[in-house]
Amino acid sequence: MKMFKKIAATVMAAAMSLAMLTACGGGGGSTATQYKLAKVFANSAQTGKVYMELNTQGMTIVEATSKNGAYMSVSPDNSKFKMEFALNKSGFYELGDQNGKLIAVALDSDNTYAQLNIAMPTQDNLKGIKVAPEYKVNGVSYYAEILEQGGVSYAYCFEGDDLKCLVFNGNFGNGIQQIVAKVVKTDTTFGAEFDNKIALNGYTVVYPKG
Repeated sequence: MKMFKKIAATVMAAAMSLAMLTACGGGGGSTATQYKLAKVFANSAQTGKVYMELNTQGMTIVEATSKNGAYMSVSPDNSKFKMEFALNKSGFYELGDQNGKLIAVALDSDNTYAQLNIAMPTQDNLKGIKVAPEYKVNGVSYYAEILEQGGVSYAYCFEGDDLKCLVFNGNFGNGIQQIVAKVVKTDTTFGAEFDNKIALNGYTVVYPKG
């Protein structure tokens, strides 16, 4: 479970990095628009939103980020179990249902997920994006654009202009590891369901004791 949570937190950091990158590419003359990532999510400059669906290690991960924050769900394949999180200006929360009542449990700064508040990407640290024309994943060569954040590198791997996978390199609790996530879907918009979860509409905020 610890590794499960670490991977999930890392994926959210990657999505926020991506959202910041596309925001950088929104202005005229920005060099960020030269990157394939910025082209894939070009419309996000108008919508202010980025949506990603990934699959890795038997987990499906859904990410929805906007100028108001981010939503993430992680669910094992072939299971009804789902972990949901929301990040907004007020803090970081784990979403759930308690006796039919929607609750948002506030996470403190010592929590694995809450650390994302401390390591949130900025336009400045995204200027260090690296390009790898030949980036090998499981013996297959891709063109990759690499971001680094919080001691983890995120390689967005392309075949032509198609984003195929996202590769994480970092310490996920068992030493340095590489995790490959298949990109199932990307978009520059999403429905009100995710907006409401980010804003915690309909949720009661709960603060753990101690």
